[in-house]
Amino acid sequence: FKRREEDKPFLSYVLRRAIEEHPDQNNIYLFSRMMQAFVFNDHSGPESDQQKLSDSERGFRLDQRYIVYAIDRKKSQDEARKGVGRDTVSAINLMEFNSGMMRARRDHLLCIQARRKFWHDVKKMMRHAKKGQLQDDLFTRIIESLDNMHNLENAARNEYHRLLANFKTSASLNRTYADFADLILNDEVQKFKYLRAASAIDGEDQ
Repeated sequence: FKRREEDKPFLSYVLRRAIEEHPDQNNIYLFSRMMQAFVFNDHSGPESDQQKLSDSERGFRLDQRYIVYAIDRKKSQDEARKGVGRDTVSAINLMEFNSGMMRARRDHLLCIQARRKFWHDVKKMMRHAKKGQLQDDLFTRIIESLDNMHNLENAARNEYHRLLANFKTSASLNRTYADFADLILNDEVQKFKYLRAASAIDGEDQ
């Protein structure tokens, strides 16, 4: 393999045939997995229709288990880079991204719950109004619900904007913010802007 892209289909075919003809040979299996991970950037793992063995069933030697560890490590790093939207990602980058997404999604969910509570209180007030039984505490609860919705919306929006400033090439982040713009902000322009951005990023990754 001379790192020519046109060689990859034939090389992939040779590796698949080797696995099919010798499914129980660990050296062939591991070489195929290494080529998939480091050359083809494919972590699905070679499988034979004749025999599909898990790593635990193959009885790897210590040196072979280290190769499996290195391949799995490469897979987790590739998945992290894809989620964060960066070619290189440090542990600090990943921790910052994950914790930010957790906060944004939490506030996003709380926004949805606050809206449900608000409309529940409004319906309750309307039922009491029809019966001539309006209560001052209902007005107070509705005002409190509006304030809570406003605060949660601002918190979620600020967290999303901070993440987008640092990780704008993350497709999952763009798609999640598009959902926030649709459900919470009721802003179709923002929704489709970030959906298009996510689709463009997905297209670049393919």
